Amino acid sequence: GINAEYGGEGPRLRDKMSHGEAGDIPEKMARHVTCVMFRVLELFAEEEGGVSREAVARDAGVAREAVCVAKQLYPRCGVYHPWEMVKTQLEQAEGHLVTFETLIQEGNLEIPNKPLPDVITNLIAFCEDANSNVNPPNVPMFLGPDKVRHYKMILAVCKNHAATAETLVAMVTEKLALLEARQLRSRQRDNLIKLERYGPAFLGGMRHWKVLVFGFLSAVEERREATWGMKVYQKCFENTLTAARESKWDNMASILLTAFNSRTIL
Repeated sequence: GINAEYGGEGPRLRDKMSHGEAGDIPEKMARHVTCVMFRVLELFAEEEGGVSREAVARDAGVAREAVCVAKQLYPRCGVYHPWEMVKTQLEQAEGHLVTFETLIQEGNLEIPNKPLPDVITNLIAFCEDANSNVNPPNVPMFLGPDKVRHYKMILAVCKNHAATAETLVAMVTEKLALLEARQLRSRQRDNLIKLERYGPAFLGGMRHWKVLVFGFLSAVEERREATWGMKVYQKCFENTLTAARESKWDNMASILLTAFNSRTIL
């Protein structure tokens, strides 16, 4: 079990331990490995094939007691499980979005009272009508190679999603600091005003991604094909991140709306 586990900065945990570097192993990783071992014990305790009933009875008691301890120490499968990594990225993105929402509400800029572009109103309307009552899937402790492949694709998109949310915060923070110092140029001011006007649409669009993630993961657990649908969103959030970094807000809204309207597997 330890042979298969790698630390965040490598190498394998067993190598670290054998070289006397055990102090470098993060506590979360140690708990993760412990939890995996306890789960393996649990599976072994339920398997009678090729093992005497006396051994099963003896080991089952030990394993079940160990599992109870593991669940108290670390209820889920640990931070290095693909589902936990996806959740971490979604939580990071939501944290950035909350900050972004606060910043655009406190911008104190005079927002022109004129109609929003169609792509913005359509994105807002889509997110209001989209089904948000999607529950997170029940992800098993052990995932087969095909499921892991899908999870890696979803994780890659979630990282771009979180990076996009972080970019929005960085953009607003920088421009507001320049505004306070009276160093904001007219073009930068117009860009900030546009971002504040489009903010509700971006918040809705970015938060809708969490619903889509749950839908994709449910498809994976139900063994429905999800790879081709994920490729659409993989390209979408690569382009969304690029548009955010270049302050091309109309492009960003258009990319999100186009991808969401495809409704690939949901």
